[in-house]
Amino acid sequence: MATFSPEQLAEALQKAPSAFLSQFDPAMRRYLRGFAQGTMAKRITGRPGLINRTGALRRSFGTAVTGEGSVDTWAGTVYTTSPYARMQEFGGTQTPKKSQFLTIPLASARTGAGASRGGARSFSNTFFAKSKAGNLLMFQKQGKKIVPLFVLKKSVSIPPRLGMRSAWEQDVDARRAVLAKATKAALDGLGA
Repeated sequence: MATFSPEQLAEALQKAPSAFLSQFDPAMRRYLRGFAQGTMAKRITGRPGLINRTGALRRSFGTAVTGEGSVDTWAGTVYTTSPYARMQEFGGTQTPKKSQFLTIPLASARTGAGASRGGARSFSNTFFAKSKAGNLLMFQKQGKKIVPLFVLKKSVSIPPRLGMRSAWEQDVDARRAVLAKATKAALDGLGA
């Protein structure tokens, strides 16, 4: 370990905040981007997370940094702009907002990836009937065939399944490693 004269120590202490920030900021920005675009994207490829259908949730993750001029106020955030991410993270009961029923697409109304081929109102030649189980279904007449398109529900329970918080907590060792490496680089730059 290097020894400092009182003048050198005073100079090193004065330079320390900017030295730490110059190492810490880019390292944590890389980590945050990797978490948002890597770790969270992997959670949306099936178990234990969600199945990717449209890619909207996967694309909604981003990062933000505030307090860029000071180590004391620097904060990094991973966020999502998706309006349904909170429900996927914590679970809950989903109810319709603009109509009486939620329309849940059945296999005939979904694409190969599992996304809806359109809203219930975009299908023509439709009618409603109850299934043997008592569910209200929307059917479509396709020539001589009758095809079930949507099941209508007053509400659905969604279990918590995104796992962003648990993934963040599990990644604590990776964050510590990033900080340790940045701290060593800053101290090396100060000659400590």
